[in-house]
Amino acid sequence: MVKTLVATPDPEEPEESRRGPAPADGLQDVYAEMQVLGAMLRHADVRALAATVLDASMFTAPHRRRVFSACVRIRGRGQVPAAGTVAAEMHGTDKAAMDEAADYMRGLVAKTAPQPVATHYVAIVRDLAAYRALAPAVPPTLRSVAGGAAEFGAPSLMRGFLIDENDD
Repeated sequence: MVKTLVATPDPEEPEESRRGPAPADGLQDVYAEMQVLGAMLRHADVRALAATVLDASMFTAPHRRRVFSACVRIRGRGQVPAAGTVAAEMHGTDKAAMDEAADYMRGLVAKTAPQPVATHYVAIVRDLAAYRALAPAVPPTLRSVAGGAAEFGAPSLMRGFLIDENDD
């Protein structure tokens, strides 16, 4: 039996936003981080899970850390994070910055995966943060030359699903 990955990147998403600036060890998935943030604005179950198992330091970009932190603070007050509420939490009275942030978050929500898939992205963000935390402890002799991540520990980032094929 052979497993085949069936996946394609979102053609509307610019290549640089999918990859973003890579951390030194290369262990990040910008798409997963964006999915988690969009899902926190859209799905109550994902919001609760993400607030429980993630913290802001697990996100690789400062602006995604700020969005996550704002969502958690709003949730902690018993309110539902929405694009406008999170933007106001992040930027206070700066109307232009609030509008820009709200537009960014509405874009995240528009491209958010269904709740079960979004839950999977929470695990990806958590696991990659754990790999990044472990990467400095790996002896240099076990690191790959290309990315600096441990050869035995670096995950293969995949988007899509696996199908079974008979290898007759």
